Amino acid sequence: MKGKVIGYWVTTVLISLGIGGPGVLDIMNGPDVQEIIKHLGYPSYFAPMIGVWKMIGVAAILAPGLPRVKEWAYAGIAFDLISASVSHGMSGDGAQGIVPPFLFLAVLTASWALRPQGRVLGQIMSGQSSAPAPGAAAAT
Repeated sequence: MKGKVIGYWVTTVLISLGIGGPGVLDIMNGPDVQEIIKHLGYPSYFAPMIGVWKMIGVAAILAPGLPRVKEWAYAGIAFDLISASVSHGMSGDGAQGIVPPFLFLAVLTASWALRPQGRVLGQIMSGQSSAPAPGAAAAT
């Protein structure tokens, strides 16, 4: 059990740094970011916008509780990583642009799969609905 918790936190910290760091740079919208955004064919306002969403996703994954928000954050980060890979591929960047987002996606998937029961929406929801419905006959 301890290995699972360690694995969860290692992968979650890696994702937080790998998404949060670039998220801050996207929000700052410096010349390097603008060059990449232009190369990928996106408008200049895209970087700060996606940077804010990256930071919200990282905060949601790290915050205690909020299991439904965490599920959406994991999904949003997965969409971001898949879209980044497709964008780099369509811009002619080759494997050096396509592969890294998929590697981060594997780490994200590990974080999601290893998360503690208190952070799993299905476990929380099934725990709430385990009581029989009012008026239901008890099995004997």
